[in-house]
Amino acid sequence: MDSETRLTLKAVADTGFVFAVAVPKDPSHQACAAIFRAYSLIYLPQSVLAELGYLLVKVGGSRLASQFLPKSAVKPLPLGMGI
Repeated sequence: MDSETRLTLKAVADTGFVFAVAVPKDPSHQACAAIFRAYSLIYLPQSVLAELGYLLVKVGGSRLASQFLPKSAVKPLPLGMGI
C-alpha cells in the first residue's frame, strides 16, 4: 500500500481488535496487525480502555498492559462525531 493511500484510511477499533494486535498468540493477531499497519488513523473509544487494560493484565500481567498501552496511539472518539 502506498503512503498516499495510507494517509486516507481511518477506522474505529474495538477491544477485540486492539487485543489481537497486542497479543501475538491471539488467533486474529496476523490479520489485525496487518490492518493496524495499513490504516493511518485508528480511533479508540475511551470506553474500550478499561476493558482492554483488564484483558491485557489477565493474559500477560501488568507488564504486558504497561508495555502496550503507553505505546498505543489513543485518540478518543467524540460522541456524535462522524468520520
